[in-house]
Order: sequence, then structure tokens, then C-alpha cells
Amino acid sequence: MSVSAATSGFPELDKYELLEEIGHGGMASVYRARDVRLGREVAVKVIHKHLRENPEVRRRFVSEARAVAKLRHPGIVEVYDVSDEDDLERFLVVELVRGTTLRQLLRERGALPPEVAASIVVRLCEAVEHAHECSVIHRDIKPENVLIELGDNDDWGDAESGPVPADSGAGQTTDSAAQPGDARGSRPEGVARSGGTTGPRIKLTDFGIAKTLDTKGVTSTGQILGSPAHMAPEQIEGREVGSYTDVFALGVLLYECMVGHLPFEGKNPAQV
Repeated sequence: MSVSAATSGFPELDKYELLEEIGHGGMASVYRARDVRLGREVAVKVIHKHLRENPEVRRRFVSEARAVAKLRHPGIVEVYDVSDEDDLERFLVVELVRGTTLRQLLRERGALPPEVAASIVVRLCEAVEHAHECSVIHRDIKPENVLIELGDNDDWGDAESGPVPADSGAGQTTDSAAQPGDARGSRPEGVARSGGTTGPRIKLTDFGIAKTLDTKGVTSTGQILGSPAHMAPEQIEGREVGSYTDVFALGVLLYECMVGHLPFEGKNPAQV
């Protein structure tokens, strides 16, 4: 149901009507919205007011848009639009994915059957390979940033579909997005499955802290961005990262999917 900006308190955007908030992260909120020009539903990530004038946040926000806009792969959430310099709000418009997160699936089902876990990670590997070929490192691969839309005949358990929440980790612009619906069958009309198959669509999202290899990083030397539980040693230590950093994170993700818990655990990031 459409709610006016005046009554909802949502930000006002010229080209997009914000319908409902579906995620909230450390740097931005995510809304299900309607593109008033094209008449399609999208996900809009709006940077928090107290951050939008921060130079580093603004650079990182634009960096995300530029990094992901270079990527064209069925396993990566597509970027449609980004705010102009003279816009009051800073926002990013991306594909709206209807489904659940891998994290939600793991919480409800625990360890997945090995063939299911392997299938998910193989598709993620294909998406990450494409990103690396475009000189983009994700740097925050984790179950929260993997979106799953189940197919008509898929049965991975009783995971409920609904709004996919933004990760609330500090210093990140997450922002997975999904629309409420039936996880077993509902999907946007005309949207094909990844690779033209009839299986689940697996999509990697949130390149908010991605590092573009051919440009200077926007973070200060030694600053750590990402989730320690899935970080490679060089990332945790603030050293140079590369494609191998994402490969490490994929390995941790595969282990967690198959075993049901992380390979490295601790009470705090230092222990991890």
C-alpha cells in the first residue's frame, strides 16, 4: 500500500515513491519503492541524514554505485540509478529481489544438505569471479549478503519469505532488499532464474565496502571494513586485500552452510 512521504516520514524523492522500509543499516535505510517513470518496483537505499554530508561516507557511497554498476551478472544485484550531486538525499536504486537471505535460511534450518550448500557456493563463485574480472573485490561476503528466491518446485525447508533486513553492522551500507511474498513461487513477472535454470535465484548483494582495484581506496590506512567472522587474516590485520580475500570468505561461508556453525569462533573479534 502506498504511503505518502508526509504521513510516513519517509524521505521525498522526485523520481521514486517510497512504499515501505524493508531494511535498516549502519549507514542507510532501504525502502521498497516504485519508479514513477517506469512503473516498476525497486529497492532504494537512502543514506542517513547525519551521514550524508560526511565526505568519506559520500565517497564510499558513490564508490559502491560505481563499483556495482560495472557488474552485469545474474548472480549480482543490479544497480539502476544513483542520486545526483544536487539532490538533497543521497540514494542508490537497485534491483528488488523477492525472497530471503541465506542467514535467515541457516537460522531456521541449521546446516544445509551438502549438495545444496555446494550449489549455492558454486553460483556465488561465478558471481565473484565476474566481479574480480571487473577489478572489484566484495570484501564482505557472508550469509547476510546472499539473497535467495526459491523456485516453484524447490523445498529447502520452511524459511519464510519477507523483507530481507539490512545488516546492522557498523560502518557498512548494506542493504539487501526483498518484497514480501511466497518464497516457494512468487517472483517478479518476467524475471528469469539465474543462468536460465528453474532452480533458486542466488544473488550477492552489498558491495558497500568493495574495493575497486584500479582506484585509490577511500578508507584510511589500516582501517578494517567487513565482518570479522568471515574475514581473511590479511583483512583483519589491515593489510592489502585481493581476490584471495573473497575466496577465503567463500570458504568460510561454505563451511558454515555445511556444518551449521563458523570454523573460527570467539567472544569478540580479537579472539576470532
